[in-house]
Amino acid sequence: MTSVIVYLQVDAGLSPSYAALLRALCPSSTTQTTPITTAMDPGTPNALDNNYYKLLPRGMGLFFSDNQLRVNTQMAALVSSFAANETLWKEKFAAAMVKMGRIQVQTGTCGEVRLNCGVVNPSSYSSPSSTVELGSSAPAVDEEGYAAS
Repeated sequence: MTSVIVYLQVDAGLSPSYAALLRALCPSSTTQTTPITTAMDPGTPNALDNNYYKLLPRGMGLFFSDNQLRVNTQMAALVSSFAANETLWKEKFAAAMVKMGRIQVQTGTCGEVRLNCGVVNPSSYSSPSSTVELGSSAPAVDEEGYAAS
């Protein structure tokens, strides 16, 4: 195995102390198979709470996309309200989980494996990985769209 030197480009919105902590977590050289992980919420990683939203305004979003939540005006307002009101966040989180539970699984030839999550593959694209059989049959659902047991 060869070693790889890792250089991190730091998002300008990231707290310098958090960036230093993340750098300290990463070894200076790794192999291509070295798994490097860290919690998205270093304060309460094992709790289902709103601490993630409290960390964002302090420049402690682990991913670039996390930091974008605080620089977008509409998203920043949501971040602030979720940080200030854990009950509101839990209500919105629960409602989102119920909505996601209503999403029907795509099976057979319904759906595609996308090259880019947010963009439907071009109609001219036909790769074996984009036309993979997604399942053998449609899931059973009740009249409200919930999965039947």
